[in-house]
Amino acid sequence: MKYAGGHFPNEKQTLLLKAALSERLKAIRYFTEWLEANHLDNLDMTSPNFLSDFMDNLDLGSHRMLPMVIHNLGEHTHPYFSFLLGTRKNYWVRNKQIEHKAIQIQKLLEQHGIPSMQIKGLDIASRFYENTAHRPMNDGDILIPFEFRKKAIELAGKGVLGNKTKISQLSMKNFTHALHLEFEGDVDIDLHWNTFREYIYTPGSCDFIWKNATIETKSGVINYRMSATHALFLSMVHGRNFDSTPPFRWVADAKTIIDKSAIDWEELLEIIRRFQFKPFLKKAFPYLVEQHQFNIPGDFLESLSRLKTDDLEEKYYRSISGDIRKYGLISMLWGGTTKRILYYRLFLRESEISLTRFIVSWYLNRIKASFLS
Repeated sequence: MKYAGGHFPNEKQTLLLKAALSERLKAIRYFTEWLEANHLDNLDMTSPNFLSDFMDNLDLGSHRMLPMVIHNLGEHTHPYFSFLLGTRKNYWVRNKQIEHKAIQIQKLLEQHGIPSMQIKGLDIASRFYENTAHRPMNDGDILIPFEFRKKAIELAGKGVLGNKTKISQLSMKNFTHALHLEFEGDVDIDLHWNTFREYIYTPGSCDFIWKNATIETKSGVINYRMSATHALFLSMVHGRNFDSTPPFRWVADAKTIIDKSAIDWEELLEIIRRFQFKPFLKKAFPYLVEQHQFNIPGDFLESLSRLKTDDLEEKYYRSISGDIRKYGLISMLWGGTTKRILYYRLFLRESEISLTRFIVSWYLNRIKASFLS
């Protein structure tokens, strides 16, 4: 199977993933191949520039995969690793800063009667990884029930959450599934009222997550926790979009969740059937088995392969998995508009807003946000 698009790992990233996820002896071989593929196998370790020589030509996703590679191979397996342990510690400190800020926000939300749930990296790192440093984060993500969206936006707009959110962020609130909150110390938190940006106008799309969530107390704050099956679905879907650097973290997250949990494969299949992400997931799960030998039940894969997708769903998938910027501004405008039209037809066609009004409003708010930022 050909894995086209910028949302599946490229060849070099696949080698690094195999070094992080494979049995140790195989992983050592994959790491050696990865070093050779990136021309990093003969660096001068006595050079004061060794660390920059090693890191500067790697994409950010590869940077963040290195702590897991070191853990899987062992700290003393390769002489390079002694130079990289400081980077791993920096990731641990960064993760702790994000976690601390997330708990502060959850406490403030709780004081205003808003329940909350840590999701994505915040949730996965603490639940499924042996060390949170093995799962570096750029920011944190918190989910609140959709019915508290307006109240949470008002709190953020007034700075009650301690954030310094830009006015431009608030101007796009009707076109996004989350609010990006910025804080002192270069710590960012995304406050979600929906986990999927495609379903921002569907209030009940996350009800299945809240319905089966458990409650825990984390640093004195009530935190809802989604099931492992739902965490796997969310992690997989997170890899569906194009990026100039393929977002391959979803592969390692999926492996870690599956290995550490009892996944309800029947429920997962029903969730996949319900949402319009099937074209990507029908490629992603076989990829995990073929490239990384994931332990996924055969009957699940067979049932998944038989799920039907309509033409509109396939077109939308192609629109989000390709690079609309590769031919410049015209390409970006054409591709962006096409994507918004397909988005409307797939997710908003039964809404009260017309297609013309939706497209015009979206562009006007983007222009407004650009001037306000």
